[in-house]
Parts: sequence; C-alpha cells; structure tokens
Amino acid sequence: GAGQFGGVIGYIEPLDRSTTEENSRAKEIEGGNEFVNGLVGLNVPPQFVPAIMKGFREAVERGDLAGYPMQGVRFVVEDGKAHHVDSNEH
Repeated sequence: GAGQFGGVIGYIEPLDRSTTEENSRAKEIEGGNEFVNGLVGLNVPPQFVPAIMKGFREAVERGDLAGYPMQGVRFVVEDGKAHHVDSNEH
C-alpha cells in the first residue's frame, strides 16, 4: 500500500574515535554510535534522512543476533530508493 516502499544502501563499520576526522555530516547517536549522511543526489529525498537515522538508532538499541545493544559503530548511508507515491517518512 501507499507509504510502504523505501530502501537504503550503506555500511556499518567499527567506530575508532582515535582516527576519526571531524565530519560535518556525522551525527552522534546514544551509545557512542555515529550516523553519517553520505547521500548524493535525490534517490532518497532529504526529508527521509531523520527516519533513516531513527531506524539505525532502533536497530543498534535492539541489537542484531543476540539482542544486545551495539556500541561503537558508525552507519554510513550512501544511496537508496524511494517512490513519490509509495514512500513516506513514517
């Protein structure tokens, strides 16, 4: 149905603060994690970035396989897909 389509492409990596350069597109998230908006172009509309960040935050709080929160990781979103009718930020 309407509002149910979207996808992101990116990667998760360990966050090494001792070698991290200041990145103006990086946003720190609770738990010592970092979100980097590396989107270029309009495949993913800018108004969807807060929802992508929220999804990352929820995923690291919930944990992956064992259900333990993840700490010290960076998620870099690079690309994605959205549809003008079937996508929304909720």
